[in-house]
Amino acid sequence: MVEAIPFGTAADILMKLGSSTFRELGFIYGVNKEMKKLENTLSTIKAVLLDAEEKQEKSHLVQDWIRKLNDVVYDADDVLDAFETKARQHQVRDFFSKPHAFRYKMSRKLREIRERLDEIAGDISKFNFRERSVMISDMGAELNTEREETHSFMVEETVIGRKREKEEMVEFLMCTPSARENVSVTAIVGIGGLGKTTLAKMLYNDERVVNYFDTKMWVWAYGNFDVKSVAVLAEKILRSSATNELEDSEFYHQHILLQKKLLMEELQILIRKKLDGKRYLLVLDDVWNVNRESWLKLNDLLKGGAKGSKIVVTTRSTKVTSVMDIDSPFVLQDLSEEESWTLFKQLAFKHGREEEHPELVPIGRRIVKKCQGVPLAIRTLGSMMRYKANASEWLSIQNTEIWELPKEENDILAILKLSYDHMPIYLKQCFSYCALFPKGYEIEKKLLIELWIAQGYIHLPGKQRNLEEIGDIYFKELVERSLFQEVKDDVNGNVISCHLHDLIHDLSRAVAGSECSICSVDDAGNIPERVHHVSFSCYLPSSWEVPLALLKAKKTRTFILPLQDQAYRMSSHSTIISNLKCLRVLDLHNLRIDEVSNAIGKLTHLRYLDLSGNVSMIALPGSISNLQNLTDA
Repeated sequence: MVEAIPFGTAADILMKLGSSTFRELGFIYGVNKEMKKLENTLSTIKAVLLDAEEKQEKSHLVQDWIRKLNDVVYDADDVLDAFETKARQHQVRDFFSKPHAFRYKMSRKLREIRERLDEIAGDISKFNFRERSVMISDMGAELNTEREETHSFMVEETVIGRKREKEEMVEFLMCTPSARENVSVTAIVGIGGLGKTTLAKMLYNDERVVNYFDTKMWVWAYGNFDVKSVAVLAEKILRSSATNELEDSEFYHQHILLQKKLLMEELQILIRKKLDGKRYLLVLDDVWNVNRESWLKLNDLLKGGAKGSKIVVTTRSTKVTSVMDIDSPFVLQDLSEEESWTLFKQLAFKHGREEEHPELVPIGRRIVKKCQGVPLAIRTLGSMMRYKANASEWLSIQNTEIWELPKEENDILAILKLSYDHMPIYLKQCFSYCALFPKGYEIEKKLLIELWIAQGYIHLPGKQRNLEEIGDIYFKELVERSLFQEVKDDVNGNVISCHLHDLIHDLSRAVAGSECSICSVDDAGNIPERVHHVSFSCYLPSSWEVPLALLKAKKTRTFILPLQDQAYRMSSHSTIISNLKCLRVLDLHNLRIDEVSNAIGKLTHLRYLDLSGNVSMIALPGSISNLQNLTDA
């Protein structure tokens, strides 16, 4: 299992160390030099985290390096948080009255942390990690250039479903152009594996479309698409048009020209000459670029087409469509249940004859439900089943989560993970944290943002906004990236909740690794000792006792009960409070608690406490006043 990279936590530590508050505290307690060394070492490590994340999938040694890094980063966060809290509990006049014991203790802990980080940083050269910019404001990681390039050819007879969607899109492509523009742009939007490229191919090869347009061009637009690379995309467009018309001597000459590197001036002349007065169709497949300036520069080159020219973009992000001023993108939906079954049985049964294996049909239908109408998932599992002959093998796949399938047999997560790889670093831990919610759960936006804040995942780039406003921006970005779906608004049009598609939930579980553990009552004994976030996918009955495995997970930062919709009296909450001293989030709602343990005063890291649904006059101990970091009670 891969290890989750603590991007947000590392960034939070660096922001603390660089703040005026910590610089002042470091000076007062005489640990400013140690804190500066810690900041420098962590900055060095942070610069290679993106490369380490990518390389861990092929190296167990890198995974072990990240595991050690995780441990020390979280320990560092705990030490600095305790330092800040302790300092706030003293008045300025007390700083120099008895400083020596605390100063010594703080200096020793910081030195131990820094030495552990130094050891980890010393291994950077051993793994040949490459530095990449990972500023908080980064738009995302470098794109994986090894991704397989798409092309326009297809055999439509092999496609199940999408006939209705194709007809709607063909109607748009051949509609009467508006009086104000020659070229119209539309987009096909959806999560990875949903069939966006397949639908674009169906359009591109439709006989009506072929006859309607004077020329067609297919361009794979994947890559780091910025202003400088407009020339690269322009060159791809020319290559596509030249390849389509090699029998024409003029464009054969153009094709030869493209064997050498052309200046942007030469490219724009050739493109405008190619498109001038012609009704063209351009498909830009797999677009990730959200740089509006680069799109405007490219768009200027494409305006020479005749009225009725169309550009079709495929993308996972509605942010891309906003950049391109596409008001009504075509949002691709899942396949229906019967379309999904038809596709699956063609692949899973020889010649599609499921009647020859009646014992496998009900299992197969349950496997199909796991795929949630996503063609890639159906094709992957259907092909996998074709070589599994008996019911026990099929049941094994039925009972295995997609994120748990062997990597060599699983194309689904590799495709979906591109959406994660393209995230800016400030979103990665926010997204992986969603693994704590059960599949199908309606996630309340306000709650999720509060939990992100409690974990330190949200950072203020300036003083113009508060943490809640930045959290709202993070949430919106995940919606735009098609990772949050079924968004629900209130009567005023404000977003209040969302769902994760089941496959996106599988992705969150995969990238969270051992960071998050979502348990049932029966398997709570399997909670890993290194876990940081724990939730339960069921309600906890009054007879529930805290499992030993959870008590051993001393670094746990989250304990939540998403499905605790029934009120049961439970006394074991005091055991959790007494043992999990690193908690940032503690959810004790609907447990019919009438008195909170005095030990809660020792949870000095606690930021979020939910006591709703308990006895109305719940008794809170005086020690709760020690929880100066608490933001919700």
